[in-house]
Amino acid sequence: MVWVEPKGPGAAYYVDTKDVTADPARGIAEAYEQHRGGEARYAVVVFIDERLPISILAQLREVIEETGGTNVRYFLTSPGSRSIREISFGQAVSAPDKWQTSY
Repeated sequence: MVWVEPKGPGAAYYVDTKDVTADPARGIAEAYEQHRGGEARYAVVVFIDERLPISILAQLREVIEETGGTNVRYFLTSPGSRSIREISFGQAVSAPDKWQTSY
């Protein structure tokens, strides 16, 4: 489990309740190796506080993909309403070099 929440001007990263803010990529990779156990494929569950910028999500996806995580579920937490919503991703598409608009 990965949990990301605001801390000061940035974010705090926790993996299995361990603070890995100093090096989130290393913390995620170590946990993946520890829990993987041979050929087992454990799900990675990521909770991201909605007050953080969306760029945090992109960074986490990249790190988790680099460690070999393929079974990943992302959730957005809302501390104010105490709710959790799952984030789903569609197929990636490329944007055109020049957007065409008609007036």
